[in-house]
Amino acid sequence: MTEKNIRNTAGIITFHRASNYGAVLQTYALQRTLNKIGIESEVIDYRSKFIEDHYKPLNPFKIKDYKKLAAILIKNATAFQNRELFKSFVSKNIKLSNKTYYSQEELYATNKIYSTFITGSDQVWSYQTAGFDKAYFLKFVTDNKKKFSYSASFGVDKIPTQYTEEYESLLKNFNKISVRESQGASLVKVITSRDCNINLDPTLLLEKKEWEEIATTKLIPKKKYLLIYLISEDNNLINKCRIIAKNKNLEILYINDRLYKKFGVGNISKVPVTEWIGLFLNAEIVVTNSFHGIAFSINFNKEFYYDFLPEPAKVNSRIKHIIEIFKLKSRNIKNNNFENPEIKYNSKINWIEIEKIHRQLKEESFNYLDSIKRSSEAVK
Repeated sequence: MTEKNIRNTAGIITFHRASNYGAVLQTYALQRTLNKIGIESEVIDYRSKFIEDHYKPLNPFKIKDYKKLAAILIKNATAFQNRELFKSFVSKNIKLSNKTYYSQEELYATNKIYSTFITGSDQVWSYQTAGFDKAYFLKFVTDNKKKFSYSASFGVDKIPTQYTEEYESLLKNFNKISVRESQGASLVKVITSRDCNINLDPTLLLEKKEWEEIATTKLIPKKKYLLIYLISEDNNLINKCRIIAKNKNLEILYINDRLYKKFGVGNISKVPVTEWIGLFLNAEIVVTNSFHGIAFSINFNKEFYYDFLPEPAKVNSRIKHIIEIFKLKSRNIKNNNFENPEIKYNSKINWIEIEKIHRQLKEESFNYLDSIKRSSEAVK
């Protein structure tokens, strides 16, 4: 890397190593968006021990907790996901730093490499999801003027009292703060007394045609289909999908990594990231309890139904926010009656209104990213 490039390169730190569709796709979208507005960037190849351990493949025959074993074998067994699918997408589509970093101490060296540091999106500020890893708060960055977040998420509505003092210390010296949810902005205000921006998840900054450029369609069936994508399996949700599919003469495709497949639906596992995009692009209807499942449904103008993650999940704030800002509360699957076989296939979503909201939110998000660019140039 030349001296010229060093002065003009932003280092992104996020969950690019997670075996998770939303995580790698938001990383891709943020980097592509930064490049579009003239900010050269690299994703810092930081290997958080917490993230690495969380996605480490498990051997069910060595698990002594029988309840956990049953969950892995019977439920949506994400422990069996093929990590190579995600690593392959990242290596082909995301520009990573030449060096890999394994600790915050090692990350201090990046101060001599990048002119700007951006943390986000995803739940980088969750005290649960990332094990409260301080690297995602840019604690290793020595110049506060270089510290920015974009669409960072806490993933929760409340921060336990024992963490608030540390959160204040970590967040108070950021140059600019952008969060993904209104609940996150409220937390920043309470903790630091600072106002901050609320911006779109990076996946919503790319146009549909930009996603089509990298989508693949080998898994698309000949018959029209309803797509199920769940973070946490919900049998009631799946049963409603069966009713919808029957009434509208659709096949059901269910993305999951169960060891034992779900009866009566088309189970598809080990789905490459580009095929995941293609499945959303070509679905007639999407049913999901995933934030990114909702985001891609909105971006692709798909008729969709959502539900919140079942208790004791504490991460529904992200779903609440995206539904509220796009005025889509009516799409909650619990608020709809699918028992009537006379229901016709007709989207009730006013996409003209949704697009107006989307354009305004995108403009605000791009304005914020432009402000990072201006601030970075002023630092030089």
